[in-house]
Amino acid sequence: MAKRNLLKTKLSRLFCYLYHKEKYNEQLNSSVDNNLCDFAIILLWKIFMLFVYEKLYQISDNVILDKWERKYGKGKKPKDFKENSLYWPNNTDDKEVINFLYELYTIDKNIMKIANALAHQKRDTAAHVSEVEFDIGQVDSFLDEIMGLCEKIQKAHVKYLEEIDPLDIDTVIVSKKLSTQDIRILINKLIKLLEASHTFQESTLVRTKIINLGDRLSREDVKAVLDAIQNNSQGRPYHQILEASGAAEFLKKLYQLYSEPAIEWKRFAKFLVKKFNNQTEKSLLIAYNWLFEVFGMLRFEKEKDSSDKDLNPEEIPF
Repeated sequence: MAKRNLLKTKLSRLFCYLYHKEKYNEQLNSSVDNNLCDFAIILLWKIFMLFVYEKLYQISDNVILDKWERKYGKGKKPKDFKENSLYWPNNTDDKEVINFLYELYTIDKNIMKIANALAHQKRDTAAHVSEVEFDIGQVDSFLDEIMGLCEKIQKAHVKYLEEIDPLDIDTVIVSKKLSTQDIRILINKLIKLLEASHTFQESTLVRTKIINLGDRLSREDVKAVLDAIQNNSQGRPYHQILEASGAAEFLKKLYQLYSEPAIEWKRFAKFLVKKFNNQTEKSLLIAYNWLFEVFGMLRFEKEKDSSDKDLNPEEIPF
């Protein structure tokens, strides 16, 4: 039972590499629960190939066709190729699809050899009449090998994600079949762009794209956004994010997405209060007033003068 539970924990990590997380999830977990080890081996291979299909889908059709011609000759196309299709490799042998990955990623040939060996030695054995009987330990071992391949291919795939224009990231995330891993990489790229904003116009555009991602943002992403906002102020006379139009609304939406953990918002609140106390003008008044409303502090309605008492960040009521 303990071995099965550990195996199922690993399976949840495997599905993080996929967009279609539910496609084989129930079948695979059921096969593990019922000791259907041959079936589990076959499903794990299908999941790996689905992962490969998704990676190919995320790369532009023009790149796919260009690489295919280089490998198989000018004018050649993959069998049954359709633009913007996830399943075009269906009628292409798995081994050929795997070998094509080498052309795309220029990765270690040993990775391709391992993948082809797994297909031949284990997947084929599980799918055909054989004297070999797989047990749960062998399923676990096969899973480890599949996850190792996914990890290496994912790392190689990053170069294609890095080529995506940062200002197209929100559209790509919504339109392409991206895994959790891919989404995290692209959102991190967008947050770095926010942190590096040099103009109000740029920060406003990036803020909008971040908010457009909605519940695709994780708690860790929101924390990273708060950190990026704080880092943007370093060494600049104006804060390109907070002093741009719509800053308060942006913060409100972020807070609505994830109000926890409170410690991160408390740290950010202290940053805002300190920033306010150092300002000679009330350019951040809207953002501050929103903060005070959320956390039960006093609104500021008038220009600050020498009679105003500085806010103490330690007094923020969390």
